[in-house]
Amino acid sequence: MSETRPPQAKTPGEGTAPVTGAQEPARSHQPHPQQNSSKHSSRWNWLASLPILIAIVCYFIPTLRTEYEARYGYGQVANYQLASNILDQFRMHDLNGDGRIDPYEFANLLQTGILGTVNVSEPAPEFVFSDLELSPDKEAVTIMVDFESIRLETMIKFKDQTKYYFGSPEKILPGLIRWKTANKDLQSYGAGNFKFFLPPDPNYPIGDTYNLIEGLPMSTPGMHMYRYHPLQPSPREAFLFALLSQFHPNVFLQNRFGPRGSMAIVRARNGRYLDIMMRVHAEYQLNDEPNRQFWFTPAQYTGRLIIDKEAQHVEFFELYLPTNKQLNIDMEWITGDSTNEVDIGFVPEMRLHSLHPSSVLLNNSQVDMSAGSYNFSAIKWDEEISVDKALVLLGQGFYPFTKIPYLYFTNAMDLARQQEKLVHFILLWGALDDQSC
Repeated sequence: MSETRPPQAKTPGEGTAPVTGAQEPARSHQPHPQQNSSKHSSRWNWLASLPILIAIVCYFIPTLRTEYEARYGYGQVANYQLASNILDQFRMHDLNGDGRIDPYEFANLLQTGILGTVNVSEPAPEFVFSDLELSPDKEAVTIMVDFESIRLETMIKFKDQTKYYFGSPEKILPGLIRWKTANKDLQSYGAGNFKFFLPPDPNYPIGDTYNLIEGLPMSTPGMHMYRYHPLQPSPREAFLFALLSQFHPNVFLQNRFGPRGSMAIVRARNGRYLDIMMRVHAEYQLNDEPNRQFWFTPAQYTGRLIIDKEAQHVEFFELYLPTNKQLNIDMEWITGDSTNEVDIGFVPEMRLHSLHPSSVLLNNSQVDMSAGSYNFSAIKWDEEISVDKALVLLGQGFYPFTKIPYLYFTNAMDLARQQEKLVHFILLWGALDDQSC
């Protein structure tokens, strides 16, 4: 039986002559002197031209990049000077914040009818509340702000003030650091403005919630974080906008994230008065250009209003940020083209409240600051629910999952023993039932 073997490599000098043709003499592998000189000359010519090529690249690359950014909307091109309202509108509809309007975002512009409605000649005007209810023959009430700025040590990133790992807060959070006082400490309003909080019907059922400002769907375009200024409020929204802007002028009545909007509930009623509880969700953008956006989101505002059914007299009003939890503010700020940071902190006081029951203007121009005092116990209600019950129902209106009872750990353990049930334990950094998380 024949055996097939693989060919073996041959060492130099081994082997036979070519199968066909005559045997050729061995060729010399020494380079020709003229050829060698040509190769060295070509190599030196290339090396000599290298600095020129580097200089050309260094000169043209920044220019080409700037031109690319200018054409396709990336980055900041210093040569483009545009009115702030144009930039605000652009950012509002640039849903993914990539610096350009893609076909999907353009379709949203068409569907919402936005195209052609932007005034490109004038900057966006600052909102000024026109109080049509403030007149000599009507009652007015003065609203005061109590405000204490955030405690930086409650933020994770600035807990140790001797080690700012993320940079000095004065540099990276200028809007937050500068916000030490209220935008408007005192402001008088006609009592008729508070009809904004009234239910749709005077006989609206006790304990049923209703919308003050309906929250927009999460799919609504333009609700992203790359905005600096809010749009002008609608006539319906104007009064609430004016109230919340007493804290800071850059207030947004529709949050970037849910829940959105504001709700109220009739807590009590008698022949003259309504006692209304409310819950408001809103947020603020604190930075100005060229600083990147910084969003400041209170957990919620809780409020109470005692008003006559015709909205001609306001007995009492307050709207405040609850401070019964260790953290009550969510913050998010932009750090790069597609990066951001988040943190949670605590604000000790953020409250709007009436200084007195409403009264007719003195000398047709001034509010009577001594117009009586509050005496809630003197008001007898025909029907009512407790304040705590009203607040629970408002919370359920925003967060349906709270209809399931949640208990503190120690209370849950006691109840579990009584009912012989297991305990499902959840540990959180912040709260699930407000915007502080």
